[in-house]
Amino acid sequence: MNGPFDDYLSALSQPLVGVLPGPLVRRIEDEAQSHLEAIQESLEFGGMPSDEAVRVAMTTFGDPGVVAKQHLAVYLAGSRRGTWLARLGWRNASTFVAVGQASFLALALVTLRVVWPSESPISAGVGRAVLHMKAPFSFTLADGHPTSVALLALMALAPFLIGAVVGRLSPYDAASTIMVCCLGASAVTTLVGFQTWPNPEPLILALTQAVYWGPCGAIVAHLVSRLHWRRSSASHRLKEPDSKPVPTSPA
Repeated sequence: MNGPFDDYLSALSQPLVGVLPGPLVRRIEDEAQSHLEAIQESLEFGGMPSDEAVRVAMTTFGDPGVVAKQHLAVYLAGSRRGTWLARLGWRNASTFVAVGQASFLALALVTLRVVWPSESPISAGVGRAVLHMKAPFSFTLADGHPTSVALLALMALAPFLIGAVVGRLSPYDAASTIMVCCLGASAVTTLVGFQTWPNPEPLILALTQAVYWGPCGAIVAHLVSRLHWRRSSASHRLKEPDSKPVPTSPA
C-alpha cells in the first residue's frame, strides 16, 4: 500500500487488524484500493484534477470507520463465534464482563467486611437490623482491616485493569462503552448502598465508579487499544510481500 489513498486505507484497517484474520484484512484493503482507484480514474477521465479526484473518490466510497464497522459486522455474523457477538457486540460483551467482575468483587469485599465478625457469615447480614449491628456507622474504609485494604486497592486499580482488558479486546470505541457500563454499575451499587445505609461504603464505591472508574478506564482503554493497533498494524505490514515501510497510523 503506497499511494494517495494510504491514510484512508490505514484508517480503514485500524479497527480490523488484530480482530479479523490478516489475509482477510489485506483482501479488504486491496478491494478498497481497487474501488478507490477506479473511481479516481473515472473522475480524471471526465477532466477532474488528480488531487480533487482522490478527495472525491474517498468521499464517494464512504467514511473509513463506517466501512470498517460494516466489514466487522459481516465477519462476526458469519463466523462461528459471531451469532451472539453480532447482536450483543464483542466490545459491549467484554466491557460488561470486565466492569461487572470488578464491581462484583468490590461489593463482595464490602459484604465480607460487614459480616466478618459473625460466626455464621452465610446467614449474617440478611436483615438490615442485623447488618447495622454487625457494622455500625463508625465503620469506615480506612480502618486497617485486610478487606478494607483490599477494597481500597481494588477501587484504585480497577479502572486501569478494566481499561487494559477492554482496550486489548475491543476493536474500536471502547472508551464510550466503558463509561456507559461504569455508570450502570454505579446505579446498581447505589441501590445496594441504600439497602446497607448507614454504612457508607457502597455509596462511596458507587461514586468512585461514576467519577473515577469511568473516565480513567476510558482513557486507559483508548491508549491500550491504540497501542495494540499500532503493534498489530506494524506486524501486519511486515507480513505483506514486497511492501515498503509506511506509517502505521494516520496522522
